[in-house]
Amino acid sequence: MERLDGNVGRIELRRIADAGEGARAIGAAMEPVAHTRALLLDLWGCLGGSPEGAAMWCGYFFPDDQAHLNDI
Repeated sequence: MERLDGNVGRIELRRIADAGEGARAIGAAMEPVAHTRALLLDLWGCLGGSPEGAAMWCGYFFPDDQAHLNDI
């Protein structure tokens, strides 16, 4: 993660960890960029990962029960 010019946060994701194992890391990544004007999630090199982990990331951006994420 980094803070770019103009108070823009950037988080590079290479893998989306399971919500249980990745919760602390996700929270730690979001903390320094919490008050930025904009946030870039760089998924260019992301190899995918856990649907539950992706849902946890989405929880930072969408109100609870307001976004349908997927069906399996």
